[in-house]
Amino acid sequence: MRFLEALGRFAHFAFRTLAALIATRPAQILRPLYDTMAGALPLGLAAGAALGVVVWLHLHSAVSREYQQRVPEFLALAVVLEFAPLGAGLVVAGRSGASLGAELSSMRLTEQLDALEALGVSPMRHLIGPRVWAAMITLPVLTVFIALTALASSVAAEMIGGSLSWTQYQQALWRGLDDAPVISATLKTIAGAMDACRRAELPAQVTRTDAEITIEPEVPMAGCERWRVVIRTDGSGGRRELWRGERWVDTKWDHGLTPAK
Repeated sequence: MRFLEALGRFAHFAFRTLAALIATRPAQILRPLYDTMAGALPLGLAAGAALGVVVWLHLHSAVSREYQQRVPEFLALAVVLEFAPLGAGLVVAGRSGASLGAELSSMRLTEQLDALEALGVSPMRHLIGPRVWAAMITLPVLTVFIALTALASSVAAEMIGGSLSWTQYQQALWRGLDDAPVISATLKTIAGAMDACRRAELPAQVTRTDAEITIEPEVPMAGCERWRVVIRTDGSGGRRELWRGERWVDTKWDHGLTPAK
């Protein structure tokens, strides 16, 4: 039942978001796009570099000697069709989604969303729509970036530990991608943009004390890690914490909750 409830809540959010996307102005997308892209690209670089080397090592150890010439073909298909889109989705949902969810949840708790509604401004159109657009644009770009980085790192691994030349490896990569549905594999990541901004709509446990307000989202839809946002009531800022073992650990990442000096 909880799964059906979460699915229905997600579908309701998706329909409301589609209406907000149509009414979003291009100028509203620039800042969320910069924030999402700037946070995702460094992680995409590290993920792509590690992915290409690891897949190359596994294929070389798993494929028999007579099929060593086709390792680049297998690697190109695996990376471009599956691993790169999956990695891009995890990076945006894990890094950018958690950040956006914390930001929007804190705005809801501090009644900023109520203030927008009182002024006749739709929070879905003004806040959610631009962030979904930013995630939708970032995901295909990040997928291509991770795929290119992974292929480049696999070439470096082949040059160091393999037997193929640069020309042979490049030709084999192109052969593997000749008839592959590269465009559809890249564009399918757009669907993950909903999850990145859906987190602000999730039910959350809110605890209030005289000094702090704590927001802890539901774990199944908020990512693989248990996390919470702590906001100080005196307006001096806040912090994000992760559950490690038996205690909460400060990540030193305040999501912009601390005012600039």
